Amino acid sequence: QQAWFWLGDFDAGQAHAYSIREVGHGVYIFVIDGAISVAGETLGKRDGIAISDVRAIEFTVAEKASLLLMEVPL
Repeated sequence: QQAWFWLGDFDAGQAHAYSIREVGHGVYIFVIDGAISVAGETLGKRDGIAISDVRAIEFTVAEKASLLLMEVPL
């Protein structure tokens, strides 16, 4: 199975969604800089979260952010 990686910069106040590409995959989000809200959690610089058993995730950018999102097989 293939892993997917996504690196991006986001402005504050934006809301985004990411759809899981492969059944059986999960997502790990790492905040390089800035702050976001995802899955009921607020993440800041150097925070990360693993999310599984979902088909999509939504996040809101609280403070201009750089993110690394990794979709990986579980």
